Amino acid sequence: MKMLFADTETTGLNPMIHDIISLSYIIVDGENVHPTKTLIFRPFNMDTIEEKALQINGFTRQELVDAPLAYDVFFNFLIPDLECHMGSTKYFLNGFNTPFDQMFIRQLFQRCYAVKYPNADTSKYMDSFFQYKYYDTMQLCMAHDYATGCRWPNHKLITAAKFFGFAHDAHNSASDIKVTKKIWDLLIQGMKKSYV
Repeated sequence: MKMLFADTETTGLNPMIHDIISLSYIIVDGENVHPTKTLIFRPFNMDTIEEKALQINGFTRQELVDAPLAYDVFFNFLIPDLECHMGSTKYFLNGFNTPFDQMFIRQLFQRCYAVKYPNADTSKYMDSFFQYKYYDTMQLCMAHDYATGCRWPNHKLITAAKFFGFAHDAHNSASDIKVTKKIWDLLIQGMKKSYV
C-alpha cells in the first residue's frame, strides 16, 4: 500500500481563500519509508493572509514574499516526487485531521493546474494521484481514547504527542507529520498485536 502522510501550514482556515505556505510529507511504500520532505510556497494571494495564522505557524510576511512561487514548487518538486514514487498505484492520504489538509492540497492542485491549463477543468487533477478514501490518525487517536476511558482533554496533535511521549514542535509541518506517523505506527502495531 502506498501512503502519503501530509501536513500543511496555511494562511488561514478557509481553503477557498487561503493558501498552503508549508507542506511536509512522508511517502510510505510498503516497508519503504522515504525521508520527510518540506516545501515552502509563496501564497497565491498575499492579501488574504491572516495575522493569527502567522502567529501560530511562525512565518513572517517577508518570508512568504521571498518564498518560491507555489506554481514553481508544485511543478518542479512536488509533482515529480509524487510521480517518481507512485508507479501504477495511487496514494492513500494520511494526516492528523486529514480532511483539513486534503481540502488545502486539493485547492493547491486546482490553482497550480489552472495556471498551466487555464481552460481546463482542474477539479479532478488531485484524483490522478490520490485514492478517494483516506486515513486519519486523529480518528485513530479518538478511538484509542474512547477505548481507554476518555482521558484526553481534547484531540489535538499536541495532546496526542504528549500522551504517547513523543517530542513535538507544534505547528511546524515537518514536526507535525513526523509525530503523526509515529503515533499512527504505534497504534497500528498495537492493533496488530491485539487482533493476531
